[in-house]
Amino acid sequence: GQVAVKDPETTGSAMTKFTTYLVVGQIGGRSPFSIRRRYSDFEWLRKALCTNFPGIRVAPLPKKNVLGRFEESFVEARRAGLEEFLQRCFKSRQLS
Repeated sequence: GQVAVKDPETTGSAMTKFTTYLVVGQIGGRSPFSIRRRYSDFEWLRKALCTNFPGIRVAPLPKKNVLGRFEESFVEARRAGLEEFLQRCFKSRQLS
């Protein structure tokens, strides 16, 4: 399968601000998919993979950051890290 993380969008006001990322891909011969997800969704996925596949190394997520998390350079670095996380999961024979 193939997967990419694109087009980060930050929405909300000062207290409710968050960034979503567009996840696009295709698994096997199935139809392509695209869906917006927050960082917390990636945390949930990693936890679920670790729980359901004990003993299998699951790729790490990019680090959380409290300050500067909406700055363009941080958002882009996080996007790239999330994409790498998903690509490593897709390539793992133990997780597929």
